[in-house]
Amino acid sequence: MQDEAQSLFGKSVKEREEPTELDYDTFQLHLYVSFPRRSDAVAVELFEGFADYCKRNGKANFQLHLRLSQEKMNPGRWDEVFIRKEIGKFELTDISRVWVCGPPVMNETFDRVFSGQIGLSKE
Repeated sequence: MQDEAQSLFGKSVKEREEPTELDYDTFQLHLYVSFPRRSDAVAVELFEGFADYCKRNGKANFQLHLRLSQEKMNPGRWDEVFIRKEIGKFELTDISRVWVCGPPVMNETFDRVFSGQIGLSKE
């Protein structure tokens, strides 16, 4: 997947010049977490607290995208269409890293999208 991601996003992580310090004015973390129910969620209170803190203080560095499928909170599937739509909100050159952690089917879906099999392109 790294070769596909490199062709999609440009330079590999190793080729990019890494800043010695994080630029808090431009850094953004968009966290997508999905659980069946709040009672199944791991660290959701921490994520929500940090999102609330950033919002109260006018910081756009952290965005929480929470899905609780069995509680009907953003119940839509995170499929190819969803991934393309979410990635499409950003300039591809602004995305430096994507971490995916989930069940094999979800990981395979991300692989298909990022390998260009599902209509995501540089243009």
